[in-house]
Amino acid sequence: MRYIICLLALLIPSLVQAQWKELSPGLEYRAQSVTLPEYSYPIEINAIRIDLQKWDLVFRGISQEADGPLKTPKEWCEKYSLTAAINAGMYNDDYQTHTGYVRDGEHRSSLHRNNYKSLLAFNPAKGKQVPPARIFDLDQPGVTIDSVLKDYSTVIQNLRLIKRLGISVWPDQGNRWSEAAIAEDKQGRILFLYCPSPVSMHDFNKILLYSDMEIVAAQHLEGNAPAQVYLKAGSTELILSEDPDLMLPLPNIIGIRPKPVRK
Repeated sequence: MRYIICLLALLIPSLVQAQWKELSPGLEYRAQSVTLPEYSYPIEINAIRIDLQKWDLVFRGISQEADGPLKTPKEWCEKYSLTAAINAGMYNDDYQTHTGYVRDGEHRSSLHRNNYKSLLAFNPAKGKQVPPARIFDLDQPGVTIDSVLKDYSTVIQNLRLIKRLGISVWPDQGNRWSEAAIAEDKQGRILFLYCPSPVSMHDFNKILLYSDMEIVAAQHLEGNAPAQVYLKAGSTELILSEDPDLMLPLPNIIGIRPKPVRK
């Protein structure tokens, strides 16, 4: 209990100063810096918050390409007119295949189903009255990849950081790395998260859960150098990576684009 109280005391000043900046209707960004006793450096967390009433999530992967080289997040955005992109998750040594199951419409990017417990779903199936996107826990009764596919056209299986409703499941292992993650908040908004500071996922989760972001679920996408986020909205361009001057190509990304204007 004392640790939690001390942690909250450390977080509150930082959170007060971390204001959201609207980049476009339904699209916000902020960076917050938190100091923890176990770290000799501040932990910075960049967050892009996406209102899915105004934005669509998009999966793009190298297996969908007829030809051409791998692309950096910026290049994926430029080719498909995306406003932002983040890792879709970890990939195998072939630098193409996602480590978990991925299906995007009729395209099955990866058929491998492993024991990862988190499933991001978006693109509701026609006629289904479900949220635009949701992060599911695959160890909950009645929840399977197949059951989620009945409601959503796109599903991506990844390692779980936070299970619903806001419970950290990552043990305190001590390993630290920079992190790209995706989360869902209490209002159903999706957040792209990037932390350039080496941090344990145990502490990363605590920072998220004691923040005012009201995160209810989150999944790990990638760590260290491959973990990256790119955003270009109006005059704002963000290149979030260990080396902003050298973005690495990625085989699979999750992107966003504005919803089409209804006429």
